[in-house]
Amino acid sequence: MGTSATVPLPSNFHEIQENPQLLDSSGTWNEFEVIEVEQKYEKSSGTNSINRFCYVMGDPSEGYNLIFNGLISGATMSVIYQRFPSGLATLSDISELPDPQYVARQIEQYVLLSRSDERYPLVKEAAQIQLANMMGREMKGSAGLPRSTKMGFDNPLKNLA
Repeated sequence: MGTSATVPLPSNFHEIQENPQLLDSSGTWNEFEVIEVEQKYEKSSGTNSINRFCYVMGDPSEGYNLIFNGLISGATMSVIYQRFPSGLATLSDISELPDPQYVARQIEQYVLLSRSDERYPLVKEAAQIQLANMMGREMKGSAGLPRSTKMGFDNPLKNLA
């Protein structure tokens, strides 16, 4: 396959958000197309722009790696990825939801359900309304734009060149 490099991805990795980029020693950003693992055999090896690609290998239990073909030595890498949210495993974890009261409402709902309390349907409905409001705010955009998850930042390394 030619030159390649393996980069371990964080444990909370979910999927690549946009094509990874590498800033070489001359100050040029080189974009690496993310492909499916099966497509790597269709591509030829090398370092020209046609052969710059990468793919993700691994599994949730062992972790994931990002494999680059045609890696440029001495480069700065920028990989923007989506991650799994934290599971609120401890009391010190902070909710990543735009409306943290939703978590409290869900806990209240489960407590009422376990007690067979008649207020359960009302609390459940209020939690569903809060969830719908959060999703509605995320999907709101200008007319004619695609409906996708919004990123709150741009590639942080683009201005280094």
